[in-house]
Amino acid sequence: MIFSGVLELFPYGLDEATLPQFATLATLRGLKYRSWINADKALSTLNGKLPKLKASTLESIVEMDHVPPSLCCYDPALMIKLGQVTTVDTAELLQTFQELCKDALNLESDNNEVIDDQSWIIPAPVQV
Repeated sequence: MIFSGVLELFPYGLDEATLPQFATLATLRGLKYRSWINADKALSTLNGKLPKLKASTLESIVEMDHVPPSLCCYDPALMIKLGQVTTVDTAELLQTFQELCKDALNLESDNNEVIDDQSWIIPAPVQV
């Protein structure tokens, strides 16, 4: 049995509306998609590697509750929010993962099509 789901984790201020690439790829591949979005500002902190911005600009970006979609990956707000270090609420993440598993298992029972497990895209290492 091949697990046919994608779970994407987002730091505070970002979600699949801002960065829809993996949700789109999962849908195009026929995979179930779920996201875990950090809704607690206190769980995400800056990583210290910041672009050279005015203090007032940096402060306004840090205070943003949501980064809107942008056309370019060089948007300072997007870069700063992407670089956050986030502590994951494990109970909430586990619940999201269990929902994804249920959806993926339902998809497998409804769909006899085999997904090639050699063509996975892994964007970044997961740190434990």
